[in-house]
Amino acid sequence: LVASESEDSESEGEEEIAALGAVPPEMKRQLIYKTDGMHERLEEFMWTDGAPWSETLIVTGDEPTEIPDVHDDLNRELAFYNQALAAANQACKRLTEENVSYRRPDNYYAEMIKTDDHMLKVKGRLAEQEKHIVEGEQRRKQRELKRYGKQVQAEVLKERAQAKKRSLEEVKQWRKESGGQRQGAGGLDDDGFDVAMDGASKKRGRSKDGAGPSQKRVGKDA
Repeated sequence: LVASESEDSESEGEEEIAALGAVPPEMKRQLIYKTDGMHERLEEFMWTDGAPWSETLIVTGDEPTEIPDVHDDLNRELAFYNQALAAANQACKRLTEENVSYRRPDNYYAEMIKTDDHMLKVKGRLAEQEKHIVEGEQRRKQRELKRYGKQVQAEVLKERAQAKKRSLEEVKQWRKESGGQRQGAGGLDDDGFDVAMDGASKKRGRSKDGAGPSQKRVGKDA
């Protein structure tokens, strides 16, 4: 496999060389090697050597970042994140030691890219969406409460029907048990009351022979 890859790379290099040879000389880019200009650019890059750290903010980690498998995207990005986080914490600590403020002031307001009219439209649209969400949530709660109320009402009606049924069964059972204990000529009527006692209560207030008012009534009239 390694031999085949090397052969492919060599063939590709030969093809590139042949393609360059086929290009006319006037179309070839002339390579210019300016030593002085390159040294000037290098000196510009090296300005950080004598500058204070607060202007460069260059932070080098204490430990090298090791990634077992560079093709593992998740672990690779996690290693980069941990490295950047450690460098940021180190820089914040050093800035604090040098009494350099690095946090944005509370009264700092940056100029907005969007205009106020555009932001008002966005705010109104967001408020409208929030309103629809709240109304939808309220309707959903009302539907749930209505459904729950129907369930409660059904349970109450069911309980009432069961209680009524139990009461009727208890009355029937009581009549059945008291049917064999009737005494006297009148016995008990359909409602379970003593007919003889009821008849005696109707005869109260009359004389013993049943004719005319009672003696108590006559005494009061006199």
